Amino acid sequence: MGKLDDLVEKQEGKICVLNRLLQGTESKKISDGEISNLLKKLFPNLQNILNNKFNVGICWKNDYRYFFKYLIKEQKLEKQVLTEYLCSASYYNCFDIIKYLLETDINKNFNVDLKISDDEGINALIIAASKGHKEIVQYLIKAGANVNLSDHNGETALMDAASQGHKEIVQDLIKAGANVNLSNNNGTTALRAAVLKGHKEIVQDLIKAGSKVDLLGKNGVTALMVAVSQGHKEIVQDLIKAGADVDIKKNQGQTPLMLAALQGHKEILEYLIEAGANVNISDDSGITITALMIAASQGHEDIVELLLNAATNNGKTPRTSIKPEEWQPKKDNQNRWR
Repeated sequence: MGKLDDLVEKQEGKICVLNRLLQGTESKKISDGEISNLLKKLFPNLQNILNNKFNVGICWKNDYRYFFKYLIKEQKLEKQVLTEYLCSASYYNCFDIIKYLLETDINKNFNVDLKISDDEGINALIIAASKGHKEIVQYLIKAGANVNLSDHNGETALMDAASQGHKEIVQDLIKAGANVNLSNNNGTTALRAAVLKGHKEIVQDLIKAGSKVDLLGKNGVTALMVAVSQGHKEIVQDLIKAGADVDIKKNQGQTPLMLAALQGHKEILEYLIEAGANVNISDDSGITITALMIAASQGHEDIVELLLNAATNNGKTPRTSIKPEEWQPKKDNQNRWR
């Protein structure tokens, strides 16, 4: 028993040994009575091991399925506990454990409900979608998981998958009926999440699925504004082709054109002008600032020239100057462009 004693000195070692012993009971190499006596000798504080969440985490990570089954058998399980197990198995991509939970007598006895969440409002589907575990996502959907359930931040599985760039999972969720226009607590939709990270193909899939391109988020931000600010030219084009309003304003009146002028995104600004953006429109801050003034203040000479030519070609006289006192921003407007 010398080597075994050394092995069980560490917590993970104990679970590894326990897993092997329990495997022996299933293969009928060790009787239940023998395993009971061995467990008492090796693990006098076995209940502490069973109750330790860290140990449960090790169980998932190393796929100690026999230990897991013993854990299920020995503990007084409630629906919420099983939900936490589902979430852990989903995080560590333990597909076999999830199948065991949902396809054995465990589910019949406790009626595992895929529509409920853990203490943080997260369920197994949201975790799998975020981590990119496609097989688990597909299995949970077939098992009846609620694809529109959100966590405490309002995040859904679709939002997380879109943000992380998991295209196939996004498609699976959409096919399963995920609402593409739900928004989280900050007003961010799956579309804006994908736009922010530059996931062009996911953006296209979401648009095809009916995402509203002009939904307003926090501070009145739209998907087009996010794409412009991040410099995602092709996504800007896709959004405009899908009907995005090129002159829509944020809460303080900034337009996509103004944001492009601020960031110095010349090609995007050119495309916005071609799409009909009003080069002379001003914000609503009370200072009446235009895209031209913003470009000039940032030293973007090429954009200044572009805006002047665009205004002239439209037969309009661009406003090129304002009174010095108009540049004195109000306290709540000092950082409105950043």
